[in-house]
Amino acid sequence: MRADDRQPHFELACNLDAITPEQRGRYDLIRAWMKENVRSVVEYPEGYICHYDDAPSTVMRLAEFITLERLCCPFLRFALEWSPGSDQVVLSMGGSTEVKDYLAGVFTLSSG
Repeated sequence: MRADDRQPHFELACNLDAITPEQRGRYDLIRAWMKENVRSVVEYPEGYICHYDDAPSTVMRLAEFITLERLCCPFLRFALEWSPGSDQVVLSMGGSTEVKDYLAGVFTLSSG
């Protein structure tokens, strides 16, 4: 059995009402910051890996983004990663090829 086989299946649908208007304002600010500050984007079969500067404020913003995004889009898989000696924090987002297509459209992600 693959690890993915043990994961619950979620419908690929967002619940936009899951985020309050106040949260939506903060979410929009974080999304704009993410777009402006991403160092690079790497595509993988089921999603994207985004590299950011390793700063305490970066980690806090990305963690807040994940918290808010999971409210409306529970089908997304996230990971934050740091490597010893690296000056970057890595945000992975994905879940399946369908989720990857969703992310590409909503987040305007591209590895090019």
